[in-house]
Amino acid sequence: MPRTTLTGAPYRGGPCLPRGFTLVEILVVLAIIAVLATLLMPLAQRMSASAAAAKCSSNLREIGKGYALFSADNNGDLPYTWNDGMSAVTEIGPYISVPGWWSMIKGEPAVVTVCPSDNAKRRDGWPSYAFNIHLGDSRNPPRRKRVVFANPSKLCVAGDGPSDGRGDLFLMDSQDRNADSNSQSFQWETRHSGGANVLFLDGHVELMKAPFPYGSTNSFWH
Repeated sequence: MPRTTLTGAPYRGGPCLPRGFTLVEILVVLAIIAVLATLLMPLAQRMSASAAAAKCSSNLREIGKGYALFSADNNGDLPYTWNDGMSAVTEIGPYISVPGWWSMIKGEPAVVTVCPSDNAKRRDGWPSYAFNIHLGDSRNPPRRKRVVFANPSKLCVAGDGPSDGRGDLFLMDSQDRNADSNSQSFQWETRHSGGANVLFLDGHVELMKAPFPYGSTNSFWH
């Protein structure tokens, strides 16, 4: 009896074998994948940079909380931003899960004093952030009170600074990022799309670009 198909038609062929891909088809698929990768890579890089900037901003807000808590525990005093040559981290460390200076500088990138976009080889684990030296100097006591600043939302506390030995732990009202400054030390590091994250005394963080405010009477500094 002759074989038939499911529809009852006479079976006329041999076994149905799957057809393989031709070399041309494989090359076309690989070309499409390469084009997609080329298009998606910049997007992935931008997303990664955006995430790093957001984490940096979060780090600075944590540092801002450290300032607020220190002040609340010390009758409204601000921490020294210069403290025997070290930054405010020496005093606010317990409030930001950094128990001490040496713990901070030996810390992993997850430590809040390290910006995730800071790819430099930090000098002895130098922090990524520099602090406004005008807010407190242990060489010139007494400490400054938080309440004396009329515009805390405009007063710089800390921000992205150099960490590879080119600069210092402190920011001043004159930096080499500004055209009118000759200083080569107290400078910003513009890690985030040409800008630097800046923490203000009221706790908020802004992404700012050069030229940064400068001048001894500017409320950004004093």
